[in-house]
Amino acid sequence: MRRLVVLLIALGLLGGCANYKEMAHMNIIIGLAVDRAENGYALTFEAVDLSGSPDSNEMSSFTVQAEGPTIPHALEDSKRQMAYRPHYGSLETVVIHEDIVRDEGLLPLLDWCVRDAEMRETATLVISRAGSAREVLSAKGADFSVSSYVLEHIINPPDGKAGRTARMPLYRAADVLTTPGKALVLPAVCVQAEEEKPQDDEKNEDKEDTQGEDKGHGTLCLDGLAVFRGDKLAGYLEQERVPYYLCLVNGLGPQEFVLGVGDGQETALRVKSSRTCLKVDKEGGADGLPAFDIAVSLRGDTRRLSGSVGPGLDRQIAELEQAAAERLTEELRQTVGVIQDELGVDILALGYELYTCSRELWEGIGADWPARFPEAGIAVEGVVRISRGNFAKR
Repeated sequence: MRRLVVLLIALGLLGGCANYKEMAHMNIIIGLAVDRAENGYALTFEAVDLSGSPDSNEMSSFTVQAEGPTIPHALEDSKRQMAYRPHYGSLETVVIHEDIVRDEGLLPLLDWCVRDAEMRETATLVISRAGSAREVLSAKGADFSVSSYVLEHIINPPDGKAGRTARMPLYRAADVLTTPGKALVLPAVCVQAEEEKPQDDEKNEDKEDTQGEDKGHGTLCLDGLAVFRGDKLAGYLEQERVPYYLCLVNGLGPQEFVLGVGDGQETALRVKSSRTCLKVDKEGGADGLPAFDIAVSLRGDTRRLSGSVGPGLDRQIAELEQAAAERLTEELRQTVGVIQDELGVDILALGYELYTCSRELWEGIGADWPARFPEAGIAVEGVVRISRGNFAKR
């Protein structure tokens, strides 16, 4: 019995992790930017400066740059520059410059990210429309300076108000690229240059060097959706069209949705819920293609109306609902036109609907679907319902 007790105590003393390292002895990597270099790839890592405090809004970051003929070589180069081991468990964003995915494709980089045991598969993929991906990690937000956190909060707001763009983590991007009938879209960002404040000549001379260091550090902002044909960049859906695209794919979350109505005024509709209904007519299209019906319904409220509940207010609401629905329908149709005529890529996942719901039809046209998608008949209709709950009864 005594031996058993001694053995149990000894086992308890052996507890712990053999590879445990304190946070102070690691570099917490939160962002990775990938650019093309003269002889391969240029990587930029953003790491958290642990000397700051997020509670006092003093958190900051630093960047490390490395190059190599391949990404693993560039990673080894980065390790030689850092005293502490890099840790990727907190990785927020992977920013890729548009030149790489336009010419080389996304699959080689994505394959490396997914296979790397240390890489966080929920990190968000982002396409840089700036001069480089490094420039994105050198920029900041309007109210916070850690670029990777700013990007993640812009793309996936912590308040739950989605609908500004389409978030795409690494693992989901890999799934989309291997799923029949789907096409990949990634959020695109740019760096907006900060306006220079006018200063007198004497101050300009004193601060010439400092301004030179800050040059190129602007503010991060969304710049549409990057659209892929296969794993290569095919073009962009511009930012003004993104909310309507999200309506079409049922990806619009609670947000302020601005619609211009018939009288030339703009109506800010606070969307509380949205619903998209897709119907497929297998024999209703031309040249053997099916026809698609997409109905989008938005429900919310607006500050534009005033008064108490009654016939007068009911009439105002009905008129505004009709005008907003007409405008929504027009914008949705224009967005579908851009997707079919200009981009020519099925980012609406209509092919996937055929693949899952009508396998027989898909087997007949699936191989030709990417080329035939622009010919498909797509009818769109928008409906707007304004809540009466915010108005007092007489």
